[in-house]
Amino acid sequence: MKYYVRMIRKDRWERTSPEDEISGEAITIDWGCVFNEWSVYECESYLKKTDEIAKIVLRMVGDNPKKTADGIDLLYLDDSFFRSTGVISYPDPEKKLGSLHCNLREVNYGTLKKAVIYSLNNIKDHVLSYTPVEIKELFKNIGRNFIEEFKQEYKKDKLKAIIKLYFGDSTLEAVFNI
Repeated sequence: MKYYVRMIRKDRWERTSPEDEISGEAITIDWGCVFNEWSVYECESYLKKTDEIAKIVLRMVGDNPKKTADGIDLLYLDDSFFRSTGVISYPDPEKKLGSLHCNLREVNYGTLKKAVIYSLNNIKDHVLSYTPVEIKELFKNIGRNFIEEFKQEYKKDKLKAIIKLYFGDSTLEAVFNI
């Protein structure tokens, strides 16, 4: 079975009672879309910290270093999400870094509403979190081949921003033993 993950901020969705208000940021940032599409990553594992998920996390950090400084929460989307929303996944034609990036298309008011309900109902059981310390360890332990691909496809600037965020003034070569 395939699953999909989307980066959210778990603390935006946690409530103490059903009457608590959810912030506008939870909806507009965590479920924001571009061209009526949501960006997600396809994965085979479910709520497990695998190498596949590690590469997805590292790609997310590369795309959003400032947003990920406090860690990353991944919301898992399963079959029930797709049945309820009716969105369809389309593979990213660029397929950078073998990241399994996809876009979910046909996002509208109805699908957004269902995505918010899914988030509220599943925030406790369908989220996998990585702390900044865990992200730093992922970068230190990731294979050299992945770093080389990252440099070529994502440009060195993104990698430098990540190193500054997680490793301070260290050089690329020192962090990754290149």
